[in-house]
Amino acid sequence: FILIYLGIILRVQGDYWHSGSKREAKDLISKMALTARGFVVFDLFEHDIYNEYTLKDKMYKICGVRL
Repeated sequence: FILIYLGIILRVQGDYWHSGSKREAKDLISKMALTARGFVVFDLFEHDIYNEYTLKDKMYKICGVRL
């Protein structure tokens, strides 16, 4: 998700496709490129979505509002 006017990108990534050192390195390079363009990038992984407490914590870091 891109919140262009806020300069925020929220990347929702599956555990299967975004695990392993090779894939994690590519994800980091992508995140660095977006950050260099002035975006704040948040990564939300599949396992975060399934864990209510982790999801709430991550959303607080993004929005600044407790759910």
